Amino acid sequence: MGTIFVAVTYGVGKSTLCQRLSDQLKIPAFPAGDLISAVNNEQYGANKVVTNKTNNQIILALQVKRLLKDNPRILLAGRLPI
Repeated sequence: MGTIFVAVTYGVGKSTLCQRLSDQLKIPAFPAGDLISAVNNEQYGANKVVTNKTNNQIILALQVKRLLKDNPRILLAGRLPI
């Protein structure tokens, strides 16, 4: 099935929306930043600055692939650049 990606700007409630959808649709939800941080141990403050965007995208793709092995569908909350 795949990934449902909810992407909007920072601070508008995408994680809240994903959690509500997750509860209603019985699909697990994950914040993209948390999946990346679990691998690279980078902590993102209010400014959301990252040190290596390309590496983070590779990490995210691998994390999503890993999650899809156990879940036919996932919700993924991410942000668009401002």
